[in-house]
Amino acid sequence: MRTYGDELVDLLSAATDVLRDLPARAHRLTGSDLDAMLPVIDRLAAMAEVGRLTVTTEAVDRGDVPSFAELRERDRDRDRDRDRDRPAWSGGMPPQPSRALLRA
Repeated sequence: MRTYGDELVDLLSAATDVLRDLPARAHRLTGSDLDAMLPVIDRLAAMAEVGRLTVTTEAVDRGDVPSFAELRERDRDRDRDRDRDRPAWSGGMPPQPSRALLRA
């Protein structure tokens, strides 16, 4: 059984297919046609961004995806663990790779 999400994906995919051809069509526009088309493209881009932000915000609020703060904390923990496990460098010249590694 198809879900509402399936229908929405199909609709957005069809819109994407139409937009894929836009550069080939729009490069021929000049003058008043260009003046009329640019605000429409700007609105389209703005609405796509609003849609993405809305979907993402709602997903974060529901807990379906991690929040930005959670992602930053996870990245910070990963970096801390990586730095803790990295051998300390005593300064001076960094170690040179062996010739065997250079030939690999």
